[in-house]
Amino acid sequence: ANGMRVAMKTTNFLDDQVLVRCFARGGMSEVSRAEHLDSLYANTIASELGMYGFKPEVLHDIMAGKRCEMSAKTGTYTRRVDGDTSPTDIESGLQLLHILFTSDVSRMLVPEELEAVLRMQEQAIRNRRRDPASVYNETIRHLVYGRTFQSKPLQVRDVRRMKPSEACRHFNTNFSDPAEFTVVLVGAFDEGKVRPMLEKYLGSIPPPKVPRPRITEVKPVPFTFPAGVINKDLRVPMVEPMSMASITFPVNIPNPDYDTRLKTVPAVTLEGSAALTKEKLLCVFASSIIERRLLALLRFKFGEIYTCSAGTSFAYQDPAARGATLRGDVMINFSC
Repeated sequence: ANGMRVAMKTTNFLDDQVLVRCFARGGMSEVSRAEHLDSLYANTIASELGMYGFKPEVLHDIMAGKRCEMSAKTGTYTRRVDGDTSPTDIESGLQLLHILFTSDVSRMLVPEELEAVLRMQEQAIRNRRRDPASVYNETIRHLVYGRTFQSKPLQVRDVRRMKPSEACRHFNTNFSDPAEFTVVLVGAFDEGKVRPMLEKYLGSIPPPKVPRPRITEVKPVPFTFPAGVINKDLRVPMVEPMSMASITFPVNIPNPDYDTRLKTVPAVTLEGSAALTKEKLLCVFASSIIERRLLALLRFKFGEIYTCSAGTSFAYQDPAARGATLRGDVMINFSC
């Protein structure tokens, strides 16, 4: 009745596990620059103060003796809840999903507890600033993905610029409309027993009072790979002498379904999607070959490095984005 879609698959892989995933389109890319910090901290505030209507420590006591874990997160292009329960605790997991969609996390805002959360976040940023690996990785991310506000490293002052009430509003909005979400259950369960639970706990989630615009196509993150070569040296204090290096190359896979005359994708075809998937896998395999060859030469033959890794990423490209190309990158890392 509320538009939420549910898919179930019973398996006998493990007789004591049921995996749950609840997901919807639309994530951080839909948020404007002015609201970015509020949205970025929405999950943190909700999880620390209590996203299921109870404080985390109280919920822990309530769930004592049950094997049921649920975690909600908002990614770049999707919102989702991942769960892992035993077959006997599926009902508890579905109850948590119901509470997640019907509770108001702003009710959990207590000034003293919020202040403790903010101080923890400030300290976490200070700790990252003292960690050479964190500084190194954040700098690479910011340079590779076009120096956008989404890839900019967080500063201590950003924590106090975030508005907790707006962060709570973002979280409530992200998990408010059941019609946007699809729920998938896979594992060892009796479908006949689970179906009434789904109707009771998921079917009873009310639609929001103010309907949200339906997201049919997500907004792409405005990242652009640097047009030319960029060299950046970082020097940070180290306990032991060590250095790291990274080389990143762009990947642009032509979209077979893209019509160059119409400048759009008239229709997504199975053949086109299969071709894109094949090219992505070839990039992954090529990265694996690069890693093995470099490791054989630079470490075992010449003894110049300690470790070497190469990987392909399409993290900033929405999987459903249908432009002229599918964009990604190949990153090679060395330590010596």
